[in-house]
Amino acid sequence: MARQAEVPITPGVLSWAIAESGFAPDEVAAALKVSAAVMADWLAGQALPSLTQFRRLAHVLRRSTATFFLPTPPQAAGALVAFRAPPGAKARSLRPKERVRLREVTRLQKTVAWVERTFGGEPVDLPHLRVGSDAEAAGSALRAYVGVSSEAQAAWRSDSDAFRAWREAFENARVSVFALSMGEDATRGFSVWDDEAPLVAVNTYWNAAARIFTLFHELAHLATRTDSICVENDLETEIRDTTDDLERWCERVAGVALMPKADLLGALAQARVTGNADLAVARKIANQFRVSMRAAVLRLVDVERATWSLFHAIPPASDCKRPGGPPGKGRSLAKQRLDEYGRRTPRILISASQHEMLHPVEVMQHLDVTWEGLEELRQAVAG
Repeated sequence: MARQAEVPITPGVLSWAIAESGFAPDEVAAALKVSAAVMADWLAGQALPSLTQFRRLAHVLRRSTATFFLPTPPQAAGALVAFRAPPGAKARSLRPKERVRLREVTRLQKTVAWVERTFGGEPVDLPHLRVGSDAEAAGSALRAYVGVSSEAQAAWRSDSDAFRAWREAFENARVSVFALSMGEDATRGFSVWDDEAPLVAVNTYWNAAARIFTLFHELAHLATRTDSICVENDLETEIRDTTDDLERWCERVAGVALMPKADLLGALAQARVTGNADLAVARKIANQFRVSMRAAVLRLVDVERATWSLFHAIPPASDCKRPGGPPGKGRSLAKQRLDEYGRRTPRILISASQHEMLHPVEVMQHLDVTWEGLEELRQAVAG
């Protein structure tokens, strides 16, 4: 049998790609079904992968094949985002899935920002807030910016309807919302600021109500003009009630935006709750405002209608989705992209191609769809 041709990759670029992926070299070797010694030889330039191994390598590291032929690693663009950990949360590095998703959406963000600037659009006028400022005023400002009334919120019939409506409101306010599968052990959300194309991403592992709280938590980060990827607290980890901690401040601002004080106290009065709330009351508040139990209890603590003991009594699985079918079943590729990328990003890219700023093939590559998928997307965002 003829020996497969070897692919002359650049060892330094391979080392860089592995480091950027978040995987260890032996983990990449295991995924390729080669020994650690073989991987060491590739990294040292003493051996080369076969064509089959090379294609698998590019897939595992989520890099284009052309990347590995560069003479030197691409110039570092600096850290993608800063980790924001609440008090007591353990520090960690970005996980491989998080790195891939961050690269994916920031690449789209840069293109959208370029299109917006080329079209002559004004910078996004999201309120610029100071960390530690009055959370009630900050949350009210973000709620007003997003532009959803209490009456509209009360009319939503399900958490899924609420998430779709909030997402549409965010995107109408020029904040792109990505809903990405990242798994249980990944962040619940991250945000990346750009003057023309700020973005928020939420992890679809969690249910719709939990994602809604993440949306506003990340919007609070954007309002401070910072990028972040948030490490969530375990329910057994105590959260300090401080006003100067960034994560706690973002949680408070999110709670205000989702549950304005007058609306919340009115709901408690209507339910004839005169003292501190229990889990049953918190669940009723969560259902009424279409938020998670965690969000409802944190807000009740803020308005002094619950104690931290109630927060620790929240069932650990309250934010988890109900079991269902496999993700993506029955959905076209274009529908999957709409679910992941929202409407704003595809609409702007498709508009750019219609104005001959981008070639349709470039848009297909950006959105990872076929020609038929691009046409389906075009019709969907036009409607």
